[in-house]
Amino acid sequence: MNEAPRMLIDGDCGFCQASGELLIKLTKNRLVVEKWQSLALLPEGVTEALLSQTVAFVGTNGAVSWGARAISHALQTSPLLTARLIGQLLGIFPLSIVAEGVYQVVARNRHRLSRAIGRDACVIDHGVAVNQSAASEQGAASEQSATEAAPVK
Repeated sequence: MNEAPRMLIDGDCGFCQASGELLIKLTKNRLVVEKWQSLALLPEGVTEALLSQTVAFVGTNGAVSWGARAISHALQTSPLLTARLIGQLLGIFPLSIVAEGVYQVVARNRHRLSRAIGRDACVIDHGVAVNQSAASEQGAASEQSATEAAPVK
């Protein structure tokens, strides 16, 4: 695939949109941030149920990573050394475990964070059961490919 790497965010979430805007600035437009609700076709292995609960990074080769790993890969597309280093650190064990834990807390409270930063609060459907192990398995299968795809040009 020749497309730029993409970050799929919740377009109904003010915090997610603000985070996406920050990623665009940090990556100097080397990363395309898209609201998943506006996509006509989701990438292979990506579902609305997963995207309603976690962010996804789609590498140039189509490999998908989720949550903190997705943020790690997105930051690694930046031309800014500091952002790339932070992205790399977020992907290294044991920091990757801590980063995922922090990501999960933020994701569960993004509606509160949206209000706190003066953005529209999203509606989180806590009734949607997301199988995190399925997302992790999908991410693990493509994780190596996504890591290789993260740096752009």
